[in-house]
Amino acid sequence: MSARFRRMPPPILDLWRDARAASGWDKVEAIGRLTAHDDLPAEVRDWLLRHGCEGVVMPEFVAHACATSGRLEDELGGLVDDALLDGACVILAALVNGGPVEDIDDYEPGPRVAACVLDLLADRAPNVVRMRAAADLLVWAEDYEQHVAVAERCGRLLGWDEARRYVAARLQRRDDLLPLWSAAEAMGLDAWEAGWRQLQDHPHDPELHHQLARTRRRERRSRLIAFAERTLPLEQLASGPEDRRLPTGELRDAALTLDSLVQRMRPSLWSEPLVATALLSPLTSTRSGALAALAATDPAAWGDTVEAALRRQAAEEPVAAVREQAAAQLARLEGA
Repeated sequence: MSARFRRMPPPILDLWRDARAASGWDKVEAIGRLTAHDDLPAEVRDWLLRHGCEGVVMPEFVAHACATSGRLEDELGGLVDDALLDGACVILAALVNGGPVEDIDDYEPGPRVAACVLDLLADRAPNVVRMRAAADLLVWAEDYEQHVAVAERCGRLLGWDEARRYVAARLQRRDDLLPLWSAAEAMGLDAWEAGWRQLQDHPHDPELHHQLARTRRRERRSRLIAFAERTLPLEQLASGPEDRRLPTGELRDAALTLDSLVQRMRPSLWSEPLVATALLSPLTSTRSGALAALAATDPAAWGDTVEAALRRQAAEEPVAAVREQAAAQLARLEGA
């Protein structure tokens, strides 16, 4: 332990210990308390830049605090080790993705920091966080004429042969596929087919289903829906309406997959089995998603299974607001 660490003010030392031990939303709150203090010691600033975003489901909630309290721009002006560079990449990706808290627009050094990080990346080997940051920065920079230099740096980095080979290989790994999806698309690589291959081994993976369902290609969406109809345990998922917000137990991933697919259901790509199952899901959000799909679709296209499920839901629905939605769709059906 350095002498400076031993001289650290007790309140900051305690807050830093709390932040290092926390994860998830507890870590978000702990970092908020820690960064409320001015002039943090160097050890704390180093930790914020390298590890502040680790273990946080949405780094967007802490990225601005880590960048400003950690003095990211100043630190990038010195010797930059791999841990600092990777931490900067995570912070920048979170800042440009934005959210309900401070983002890149609230971080005045943002464009300068982005350019500096991209210049450093040009001399380093690719990895997941670096390629993801380059892709996210490209999407952000392309929306602003004044950031054309940043966009050009991103384009050069993503066009680098070594980077393309790295991303193409890593798409075959489930843990790397989703983080590298945007980088693969920017490089012209087919992330969707790589995801489809992964889905065969993980048929109830809700994150994979969600990403694959974003495709605009009808053939691919039809393939995904048919796969879900074959592989999801539809009878078990249609256990009946309950006032439940989150899925639990062994059906958790299958329930989340059904919810994701039904939220994106369109009249032009209709799945009678999935919509009927969703109407009788114990999850309130899934039933609401199914009713929204009905509202956007002509009752003549619903199908007998959906009509039967709707009548049962309308009779058993425990949530007043959803019961009103069901009644409105039932009225449409009976008036058709």
